Amino acid sequence: MLRRLPTHRSTGDFPRTLKLYYASGACSFVPHSMLELAGATFEALPIKLHKGEQYGDDYKALNPRSQVPVLVAGGEVLTQIVAIVSYIDAAFPEAH
Repeated sequence: MLRRLPTHRSTGDFPRTLKLYYASGACSFVPHSMLELAGATFEALPIKLHKGEQYGDDYKALNPRSQVPVLVAGGEVLTQIVAIVSYIDAAFPEAH
């Protein structure tokens, strides 16, 4: 099922409160780089895979599959890399 990208309901603007859960060596590099290149203000939260942090209850509440990356945008949770990259691309057109 396709979901619309999270936007502010009344204005259609994308939320600028972003949290990126990432892990070194995982496919998190692309969204992390995109956010940096876009000049986005975001909180980067490392997940230590070697310590099993992705299996903790707090992280599993965000992504029951225990995968990284995860992008939280204004309360919406994006867990698939293609969805995350598409969201960043649409939210920061000025970075093109």
